[in-house]
Parts: sequence; structure tokens; C-alpha cells
Amino acid sequence: MTETIDVARRRFFTASIKASSPTTLRLPWSKNEANFTKNCTQCQKCVEVCETSIIKRDRQGFPYVDFATDECTF
Repeated sequence: MTETIDVARRRFFTASIKASSPTTLRLPWSKNEANFTKNCTQCQKCVEVCETSIIKRDRQGFPYVDFATDECTF
């Protein structure tokens, strides 16, 4: 069975997201970096439930998305 990538769906996650640095892409629902880091409890639940394991932790312990390992199936 061959699956195709829905490019429009992929753009949904990258179009309006602001990265905190060129290499850090925050989660799709985090719009403001300051609010995100203030309110994130670093519980790692998002990392644990990610089906494709593309949510990682940065040096400070905050989650970010790494599309180098796989794609989002959300």
C-alpha cells in the first residue's frame, strides 16, 4: 500500500508557525514564544503521545517539532 503526502495538509502546520530560532519549530498550536515557554509545564506528554516521534525536547526541555525524522500525522 502506497501512501501519498497531502502537501496542503503539510502547509497547514508550517504556514503560520513562528520559529523561535531557525532550527527550532514549535508545536502547531503555540503562536507566541513567550506565552509558550511561560505556560508549558515541560510534562513531556506531547512527546510521549506523538505517533511519529517528531516532537523532541530542546536544551531547555521545551518541545519542538523535528520534521527531519518523519512527518506529522495529526
